[in-house]
Order: sequence, then structure tokens, then C-alpha cells
Amino acid sequence: WLIGAGISAVKLIPMIIYLVSVDWPGAPGDVVPLSALGAAFFSFDQGLFSHSDLNLAGGWHEYGAFLSPVALLLAVWYLLRRFKDYWRWFALAVFFLLLGLGGFAEWSPWKLLGHLPGFGQTRASGRAFQFVLLSVGMLAAFGFDCFMSQMEKENLKRRSRAVAITVIFVFVVGLNLWLALTPISQSFTREPQAPEEWSDDFAQTIGRPERLYNAVLANRGTILVPWLSAYHEGRGLITPERKVLSEYVVRGEVEVNSRLYRGNEIDYRITVSVPGEIALGMGYDPGWKLISHPELDIRDEQGVIAAPFQVGDTALLLEYRTPWFWTSALISLFSLIGVIWLASKLR
Repeated sequence: WLIGAGISAVKLIPMIIYLVSVDWPGAPGDVVPLSALGAAFFSFDQGLFSHSDLNLAGGWHEYGAFLSPVALLLAVWYLLRRFKDYWRWFALAVFFLLLGLGGFAEWSPWKLLGHLPGFGQTRASGRAFQFVLLSVGMLAAFGFDCFMSQMEKENLKRRSRAVAITVIFVFVVGLNLWLALTPISQSFTREPQAPEEWSDDFAQTIGRPERLYNAVLANRGTILVPWLSAYHEGRGLITPERKVLSEYVVRGEVEVNSRLYRGNEIDYRITVSVPGEIALGMGYDPGWKLISHPELDIRDEQGVIAAPFQVGDTALLLEYRTPWFWTSALISLFSLIGVIWLASKLR
């Protein structure tokens, strides 16, 4: 446990700090219907915004966990042969499957864990399906090793074994990469698009955070996707006049010549007439810094970034770094070095 926590510190520590500092309501009542499991694990449509007909809380991107048919066959085949030795991986898969189904009963793992410190803030139970993949993947790996050993025992030629390995590898990896093309293509920024429908319930608000995705799909409110803006095609802000913007000027006068979103950077080229502040179509998080003016601070403007600008500025350059990243990375690095040292001593 200590080794695992140390190596994962680069992700674990920032996550814990964020959970402690943000009062985020959990969702103990979320339930994933059994009818959604087929789509979650076996559907060839794994786009970020597909399967809206299932009405899953949080959106499809929280539930899709494609399982390669070949990996499943290898896992089942191996379990049938060596269940007594590797039943723990099966039990782990069943546990996380039940956890992913959400609060379907008072005794469900999702509701029981919700009573523990920290777990009360969890939502989107379908994320647990990723650990079902981990368990099945481990069993599939054991099954693959067993399959190759079986081929050697039957004295098959090396070329035949190489062909079998290549076919399995190409099918599993190729199919997963092919299915990943759709969500990957949806992960890049796009110019704002006007909503097809408009709600008269106009309000300058982002609504309940745990239901933000549903609000986005319904095109309600003025701010579109402040937290999902990195990969939703409706990136931008909407005015009461139903005009879709990439940004708006809070105060001052500035002309935007170009804008570029790339990974963890936002690059604006501007011409300033009167100093002021501009709100960008990107959700605010403490890790964003205005590196073109390190002495100035950005702030939270109704869920999105508000950055100051001054006369003479030709660029606004923002960069995101996860808070506590370098400290956490050093802990992970030293933990990894320690594990390697310990392993060499034990050997």
C-alpha cells in the first residue's frame, strides 16, 4: 500500500488536495441499468457523446469501457482452466462491476462506500467499470501466456507461434485504436457553434456542477461547458442575444486577432486600446497562470477564466500546471527509486 501510494503520488496528492478543498456533493442515488452494460463494454460506438438514449448521469464518457472480445475470450478460457488459482481477479471484476452499477440497493457497494470519509463526494459510478477492464485484462494476459505455452507443448513451429501472436496483437490493439479515433477526434478544440435550440430560461450561471453535462446537452444557460470545454464542440459563451462567443470583454477595450488552444496552453494575440479584463471560454482552475504577465492574477468569472490585459500587450499566454505537481512528481520518483533499490536488495 505504501509503495503504491508513493509511486502514484504524482496523481494521488493533487487529487486528495482538490477533494479536500472543494465541497462537491456526491451522487449515492445514481443507478446504471443492466441494459446499459452491453453498450458500456461491447458497443463499437464509443464516442464521447453517444448513447444519449440511455440517460446516464454524467454522460456516456463516464461509462464507456470497451472490452476487446479476444481479451474476454482469453480471460474466460483461462478462468475455466485455472479458476482455483486466479479466482481473486474474477472476484475483483465482480466487485467493481457491482460498484459501477451504482446505488441499486441499500447494500450495494456504491451506497455503502458513500458513508466513508472521502467517498461521499464520488459520482458517476460507471467509472468503476475501468477496474473491471483491469481485472479482465490481467486474466487475459495470463490466458495469453497459457495459450502460448500450449502451442509450445504441441511443438508448433516458431513461425506459427509468431503468426498467432501477431494476429492477436493486431486485432486487440487495432480494434481498440480504431474505436478510440472517434473520442480522440472529439477531444480537440473547435470553433463555437450556435445551439440548435434555445431555452428562454436564460441565466448567467453554470447550474449544479454534478449535472453540468446534462445542462450542456439541453443548451440551457449562458455559459457552455466551462469544465468540459476542452473537448465539447460547443466551446464558448452565449449572450442573451443568442450570440455564441469564444470570449467576452468584462471591461476595457481589446481586439482579438487570433486565439489558439493547445494542450495545457491558451495563446491569444490581441491589440489593446483601454486596459481591462477578458473572460475566456475555458473553465477556471487554480492551476492556470498568466505567464505573459506573471505579476498579474487571473480570476474566476462565473466558472470561466478572466484574464487582465494592459495597453501595449500583444499577447495573452496562459499555461496550466496541476497544483502540487512537481512536489508530487518528486515523491513518485523517489518512491520508484526506492522500490528498485529494495528489489535489488531482496534479490
